[in-house]
Amino acid sequence: MNKWEKTIDRFRALGGIVENVQLGEGIYGRGLFPIDPKCPIKMEVPKHLLVPAEWLQIDEQENLILSDDCNWDNEAKAFYLDYQRDYGIAGSLMQEMLQVQTDLFDLPESVKNMLIGYGVSASFFQKPSRKASLEIYKNSRRILFNDQLVLMPLVELVNHDEQSKKTFEYLPNIGIYGNFNDEILLHYGMAGDAALMFQGYRFSTPKPYSFSGALSINLGSKVIEISRFVTLFKTVENTNIPSLKVEGDTIHLSCLVVGSINDKSSPKKVFTKLMQSVGMPAHIASNVFDGIVNQNQNFFFRLLEELKPFEGAVVESMRSMARNQLIPLGVHV
Repeated sequence: MNKWEKTIDRFRALGGIVENVQLGEGIYGRGLFPIDPKCPIKMEVPKHLLVPAEWLQIDEQENLILSDDCNWDNEAKAFYLDYQRDYGIAGSLMQEMLQVQTDLFDLPESVKNMLIGYGVSASFFQKPSRKASLEIYKNSRRILFNDQLVLMPLVELVNHDEQSKKTFEYLPNIGIYGNFNDEILLHYGMAGDAALMFQGYRFSTPKPYSFSGALSINLGSKVIEISRFVTLFKTVENTNIPSLKVEGDTIHLSCLVVGSINDKSSPKKVFTKLMQSVGMPAHIASNVFDGIVNQNQNFFFRLLEELKPFEGAVVESMRSMARNQLIPLGVHV
């Protein structure tokens, strides 16, 4: 019996379900595959094995532990920590993440300052550490279940595919079900664009839309402040509507879609209607929107220029992210 089979047996003994699933290597690296593609797969994490994100910690000796809040028995605790050592942050993944952090930390200040100005958190470029790696790991794998952010042993090993129409299912437990011809791929369901995918997961993937970077636009009598809080928008008839707030002469937008592959005219229409609601004439709003799009395009052109002298996996992912951001803006590089 190999390591994966032993892990599955222990998972099942604790109430988990794994049927017709094996570990393998695919186009995204390590992933999950059906043993028999003709048959459906089934994976479920029972509620009592979901791990509140705050439970997973690193102690002063930099060992991975479960906090005192964890009320599991010794068998369940041992299973989860062994799982992390074999497939998660306590194993070789830690070294990979430390290397990615090092590559980001060593980027030229000009590149880091550009991205921070765009809206990327400065902590993205923090000094490498095991504790920082753990937080990145948890942030990239946690999922909201019953109003709590939790981690999902085994199920979280499935890779993301932007084109997949399947995602995690939540009833009765968090799980994955159905037929897959090859690798088991799901859409993670993350809101945002290619830049936010890169920030959250350290890899780039095409997205059908681009949100504007953080901008402050001075129009003389008014100022428009655009943020990148992409969770603070609503959807009406498949159109993303940002949160709008007016404070004095300043118009705050929580975010702004500036390019969409699926509906090229929608972003400008949304912006124009929003600006009309605060007294801006439509023709002025239209011109302002064109300027915002142009600023976003120019940002990624400049970023690609800044990255030309540099090499490495992180730099290449950043180039890919810039190109993916430009496509919904009508530009292919």
